[in-house]
Amino acid sequence: MTATDLSATAIRQAAAKATEQGLSISFRQNDTLNSPLDQSFDLILDAGASTCCPRTAEVLMCKPSRTC
Repeated sequence: MTATDLSATAIRQAAAKATEQGLSISFRQNDTLNSPLDQSFDLILDAGASTCCPRTAEVLMCKPSRTC
């Protein structure tokens, strides 16, 4: 599992919680609109980014498979 957030603080907090719960999650600070991540993902969960950034929903749906 890979988790990303623009905020370094959010990444640190989430990583600490995952460690406390014994979860194996790869955390990356990432700007979705300019992401260097070239992997494909089976599922992308958007927890609010698409409501504040007009193109984020389009990027989230298109970028992983590069089919749009």
